Amino acid sequence: MKKIVLVATVSLITSGLVFSQSYGIKGGINFAGIKVDNGSDPDGKVGAHFGGFIKKGLQNDWSVQGEALFSFQGWEDQNVTYLNIPVLAVYNVDNNLSFHAGPQLGILLGGDNDTSDFLKTADVSIVFGGEYYFQSNVYGGARYNLGVSNINDFNEGADLFNRVFQIYVGYRVK
Repeated sequence: MKKIVLVATVSLITSGLVFSQSYGIKGGINFAGIKVDNGSDPDGKVGAHFGGFIKKGLQNDWSVQGEALFSFQGWEDQNVTYLNIPVLAVYNVDNNLSFHAGPQLGILLGGDNDTSDFLKTADVSIVFGGEYYFQSNVYGGARYNLGVSNINDFNEGADLFNRVFQIYVGYRVK
């Protein structure tokens, strides 16, 4: 399943590059944690994320942006790796500043200490944030990924939801 999703993602990105108006790379820091529905949230952890994006301008000040990001998340002593695929509506305030929001599908790639054995393969989040272009091709941004799907794969136990705050920099190629 994971290989099929990975091949489909690479295919979509490759075909998207042909029709996109811009594309590039990005990477940064994750401040990740997990929300437990019974209120006993474990401590978060710092990780990283990196990947690429494609962007297509729409009418007026709106664009749509797709991304594929490897994201190192988790909590306390647990490391979890996802392939996150957000599809974002982007509102361009001006040439330098934009805000974005949209859904994100996270595909669990693995974890340590058998973490992935008790987590669901898919995670759905709502993403919102903003970006600022310092130069025509160099930008920075911040966003919050609010997990809305329970990732606990046990029949019993608390509901678990990912929470990730990201700070990043990127380079737009085209």
